[in-house]
Amino acid sequence: MFVDDSVRGLGAGKALVREIETLSARRGVHTLRLTVRDDLAEAHRLYRRLGYTPVRPFSTSPYADNQLAKVLLEAR
Repeated sequence: MFVDDSVRGLGAGKALVREIETLSARRGVHTLRLTVRDDLAEAHRLYRRLGYTPVRPFSTSPYADNQLAKVLLEAR
């Protein structure tokens, strides 16, 4: 995800993530996973504030310094 400098700090990133979570949950997605590079400290803080927690590695991408996930729906 990329948020333009002109709207950083105004809640645009948070709104985008929340919308993705809402749409995903409506479609039956149980867990969202993401990766974030070490140098993207602001993004990493945002994801942590929104409830994403570190998980075991699921990507071998050289840009996947941090691998996070969030459960959206309880398994039925």
